[in-house]
Amino acid sequence: MTVPSRRAAARTAAVEARIRDALASAAAMLRLHDGRLALRAFDAERGVALLELEGGCAECELSVSTFGTAVAAHVQRVVPEVREVRLADGGDGARLMADGVGRRT
Repeated sequence: MTVPSRRAAARTAAVEARIRDALASAAAMLRLHDGRLALRAFDAERGVALLELEGGCAECELSVSTFGTAVAAHVQRVVPEVREVRLADGGDGARLMADGVGRRT
C-alpha cells in the first residue's frame, strides 16, 4: 500500500469538504423525513463517495430509491471528482445510490 503524498492528501480533504457541502445543500429533502446523510469515506483513486444514511430514513428502503438518485446526481454535479456514490448498509457492503439502487456490490 502506498502512502499518499501530502499534496494528494490535501486534494482528497478538499474534495471531501466539497462533498459534505453538497450533502448539506441536499439535506432539506431528507429533513422532511428526519433523515441525514453523512460522508463516511471518499476513495480518491476510484472517485467513490461512501455515504451513510442516518435518522428516520436509515431503515426505509423507499428512502434509498426516492432520494438516492437525486442525491447521487447532485453530488456528482457539484463535485465532478465523484464518479460513483454508494450508500453504506451498516454491514460489510454498500449499495449504489444510482443506476442499480439497492443492488449489493
